[in-house]
This record gives sequence, C-alpha cells and structure tokens, in this order.
Amino acid sequence: MVPGGRLVVLGKQGAGKGTQCVRLSHHYVIPHISTGDMLRSAVKAGTGLGLEARTFMDAGELIPDEIVLKMVGERLDQDDTRTRGFVLDGFPRTVAQAKGLDELLHPAELDLAVDVEVPTELVLTRLASRRTCEDCGTIYSTALPPSVPWICDLCGGEVVQREDDTEDAIRRRLVLYETETAPLIAWYQSVDRLVQISGVGGPDEVFETIVDEIESRRNTGSFGPPIGLDGYHTHRIGQADEAYVSSSSGTDVSSSSAAGETDASSDAMSASETAASPDGPPPDAAEPATEGERAEMPPAQESATERGAEDSDVDEGSVSPDAEDTAEPDSPERRDT
Repeated sequence: MVPGGRLVVLGKQGAGKGTQCVRLSHHYVIPHISTGDMLRSAVKAGTGLGLEARTFMDAGELIPDEIVLKMVGERLDQDDTRTRGFVLDGFPRTVAQAKGLDELLHPAELDLAVDVEVPTELVLTRLASRRTCEDCGTIYSTALPPSVPWICDLCGGEVVQREDDTEDAIRRRLVLYETETAPLIAWYQSVDRLVQISGVGGPDEVFETIVDEIESRRNTGSFGPPIGLDGYHTHRIGQADEAYVSSSSGTDVSSSSAAGETDASSDAMSASETAASPDGPPPDAAEPATEGERAEMPPAQESATERGAEDSDVDEGSVSPDAEDTAEPDSPERRDT
C-alpha cells in the first residue's frame, strides 16, 4: 500500500488545484479536506462553530482564525487523518493560520505545501467560461457543459454563471489572493516545506509532476511517519494502511449528510479504531498501489468528484460562499465520474 502524507495545496482561483487535490487524495488514499466546504456545511447544519462563522459572514467580515482553526482541528483529530494524513484545500491562507496548523499537528509536522502556479491571463480565460450548479456546486464550463443543457448531471440543479465571475471581480479576487498568500509562500520557503509547480498543461501532466516532487522529498527522508491513534508516531505504516482500507466508513465535518448536500461533496473516510504499534519495523509495502488495489480503495475526496468539480473555498470574509477553483475548460478530467 502506498504510504500517506500531510499535504497542503495552494493556488489562485482557476489554477486547477481542486482537481489535483482530488487526484492526490485518491493516489495516496488520504482525505481531501476543503475548508470552504467545511464552513458551508457547518453553517447549513447550524453547528456551534457554523453559527459563529455565520455572524461574521453575514456582516461581510473575515472569519477569525480561531474559528477556522477549531473547525480544522476537529477534522484533523479524526482517525483517518491521524493514521493516513490529508490533503488540505483552501487552508492555510496566512502565516498565522500556517503556524496554527503546525500547533494542531504537533508532534507531527506538515510534509509539504504544493503551490500550483498559473498565469493570471490563463486564469481569467478559465474562470470566464466557468459555470456552476446552484445546488451542489459542481463546476462545468462552456467547453464541457452538462449532458442536458445547463442541468447538473449529478443532482439536477440549474447550472449558471456566477454573478461574481466577471473579469473585474476575478481580478479583484486574484489581487486579494496574491496579497494574502505572498507572505505564506515566503514562510513555507523559509522552512523548506514548499514546492512550486506549473499548473500550465493538462491535469495528467501537472499531477505527475506533483507526485514526482512528493516522492523525491519522501525518498530524501523529508516526510515524517503518520500519527497513530495513541497520539505518537507510528512506524508500521503498512499495518495502518491495511486497517484504514478495510474499515473506511462514516462521515466527517464536511459531510453533506449533515448539511443536506449531494454526494458530490459528501464522500469522507474514517479509519479503524486500531492503530499500528509504534514499535514495529518499517513497512515493506511502500510501493504504489496496483490497479487492483486502487479499485478496492474507498473514495477519498470530501469536496468534489474527479469529473472536474474544483475546490470551493469560502473566502473567509465574503458573505456568500466562494467556489474558488475550476478545472481547465478543455480538460477531459471533468467528464470522469
């Protein structure tokens, strides 16, 4: 079984990071955790943290780091993330959040932050063609519309162009992203946890480049072992993997079963109650999973299908949830289910 990891994927709107998060989630059998989906689900379900966040969203104010970190902390404390790891989508956005994430992970550490870079003009082209299901948030484009014109293939909702997907609005969001994220990129570089990847090209090409960088880091010993259920590092990764695959079930903070959303944003994973012993030998099964093994693996993403629905981060401060990313308009990725 392929070992997991603790990953963060960064990138401006339209960079295609949501597609890459879903693929990484499947490849490494780790949960895809979208903070935007978690916030939306919590608000819709009326949880304590959701109600707190709603007051700031309704006022058009930034959601305090304290609330976001509490929500992320609850999710990272679940069994699947503690035994396998995760790929975080839409978080952190600031240095303060990144430091808060480190505190949540202690004594473990983040393995790698992947920054998917795409030129602004290409992003504008991608986002201008974006169309979104009003009900489940699935992303389409004018180049790859739903099977029935502007009716969502997944839930039957109406597929529309968002009012804020104008060029001026997109440019403002991109400027805000650059302002917020530049210090974060510099900080991850300073602690040697950043790899920058070009998002120009097909999704397969970008994905292969990301995996190559991850495996290069892993081979140099940069990746730490996962955290066991007892709160200590576990070195028997293979045993933890087997327990995870055999017993994965349940829902998490972002599950739509609580929020009444479609299964396009509800697939989640839960690990076995039994953790691997920290005293055992290193695994001898760290090679990539075969096609047969992958066929048995549970879906790992929480926020979108690999057919191209991208990350839908809540802009922490916007009144309405912001579906931030989109797959390349001409990408075959969107037609997969």
